Amino acid sequence: EIPKLLETILKENQKISFLLIISLDGFEKTNDVIRMKGGFKKSLSNLDKIKKLRERYINLKLQVTTTINNLNYKELPEFIEFVKKLRVDMHAFDWIRGDHQGILKLPPKESIEDISELMKRTARFYNQKKSKLHGYYGNLKRDKIIETQKGVIFGKKWSYSCLAGKVEFAVDANGD
Repeated sequence: EIPKLLETILKENQKISFLLIISLDGFEKTNDVIRMKGGFKKSLSNLDKIKKLRERYINLKLQVTTTINNLNYKELPEFIEFVKKLRVDMHAFDWIRGDHQGILKLPPKESIEDISELMKRTARFYNQKKSKLHGYYGNLKRDKIIETQKGVIFGKKWSYSCLAGKVEFAVDANGD
């Protein structure tokens, strides 16, 4: 079970900061179509247990990441408010990438600008809780990433190296 394993890791590494990222791509119906049936409830259950760990281990931060696609973009404003109530440290976003058998794809291009602004406002909400300097830097960095991502959607070249699997580990889509 993830919370028990995480507690062992936190106990043994109290001088290392950890960021646990939980993928939630919308409310239960949407998330479970995109990820896996039952994944939404299991992820929230694990999140509740992990939040209790965060109270005891100051080296643990929690983030929800939402992958934006054609199935969830319309519910983003309401879903962002839902995630705020989960009391996580950050809500981040990615755009769907790759081939998903034509089922998952980017939202319509005419919605990309509005979604990008929503992503920036959400980052500012979470960054305001940090020190003034960290919040300012966090907003600048997030805005640059969002603008770069938007540029790629509209045909520009991606200018960063992918670090997936090199500096992070993942929780399965089923919440494990």
